[in-house]
Amino acid sequence: IDNISPNFYKIYEQVRHCAEKKINFLVGNGYRKAIEFLVKDYLINSLNKNQQMIKKKNLIECINLLDFKKDLKNLIHLYRE
Repeated sequence: IDNISPNFYKIYEQVRHCAEKKINFLVGNGYRKAIEFLVKDYLINSLNKNQQMIKKKNLIECINLLDFKKDLKNLIHLYRE
């Protein structure tokens, strides 16, 4: 995942730290932001989507660009490595 989305892991680790410290007001938004970085970076770096177009889209619009059967499996596989 670090090769595709270096910021995902940084954000995820910070949010996980907040969750462990019971800083719950930040956790939901933090996980959402981490997922947004992962999905957008995956679209740009792995699927060669236009960076300018992807950066302007919100998370739902980007998720809708994924082929869930194929792309979600790839994302999960990357996370497990």
